[in-house]
Amino acid sequence: MSFNIVFLFVMILFPSLSNQTSLQEDLTLTQTELEILTKFRELVKSRLPHDYMTEDIYLITWLRAKKFEIPAAENMLMENLKWRKVHNMDNILKEDWSDFEQEFRFEIQGCDKEGRPVVSIPVGDWDVRRAVLAGQSDKLIRYFDKLLEEVTTLIRDAQKSGENMTRFNHIMDMANYNLRIQACPLCIPVYVNHFLSYENHYPGTMNSIKLVNCPPIFLSLWQIIREFLSPVTKDAIKLYGKDKSEWQTALLENIDASQLSKEFGGLNDEGFSMEEIRKLPNLKCSSLSMVREARSKS
Repeated sequence: MSFNIVFLFVMILFPSLSNQTSLQEDLTLTQTELEILTKFRELVKSRLPHDYMTEDIYLITWLRAKKFEIPAAENMLMENLKWRKVHNMDNILKEDWSDFEQEFRFEIQGCDKEGRPVVSIPVGDWDVRRAVLAGQSDKLIRYFDKLLEEVTTLIRDAQKSGENMTRFNHIMDMANYNLRIQACPLCIPVYVNHFLSYENHYPGTMNSIKLVNCPPIFLSLWQIIREFLSPVTKDAIKLYGKDKSEWQTALLENIDASQLSKEFGGLNDEGFSMEEIRKLPNLKCSSLSMVREARSKS
């Protein structure tokens, strides 16, 4: 008989989250899926280099990505471990990214109504063409990987402190988008690699991906990018045009205005830089609110 069993896991392992749904939803399994998870863990655990990789929440993401088919999930996970080793992903956050963080900034806006962080990227302000012509394509692609690695690491650390986080929301602001600067032929692989990296190495870590302020001319680039993506990722990505009332309404359905900057229909002057986030003991929604309060008083 199939039944949901992970509510019990949540109560036992994460008692402070009993009234929150995000972690419960991601951990909820039927009896059959639980048996598959147990078999999968026994199959791969001796090959996993980090303790966090043996956690239910981590292993389930690979199983879900492959519809709980163990051989496919095993292959995907092992390919990911190879990729992490080849690209030295365990040390990517220790590298000096100060120049790129100045030029290609991104922020954490706050948290959605389920306690998931909201990451925003002003893609329209990123001079991708300059980086590509300067021979920095590989570094920019790696910078996108660093973004995913840093946010997912923050989420794992937050889980340890009892936060209801398993995924994050991604807002890509296409205002100021320029076909020549952001969509030159040599620029397109940068975007394609970002979405493919998410699919292959960070599956299930994004709750939603919203592209806002998209100009009509962007649609031609999007038609190219989407051909490389799986149906699941295509479904997760929502495109919105220049009608602010439309996409701001969509954002505010799941994110309170107090958690967004004014440019996204919120109440705040700005989001949080990664420099600010790194100074916090861990990524807690309550901590972000305290930082905002301190800002308002200064």
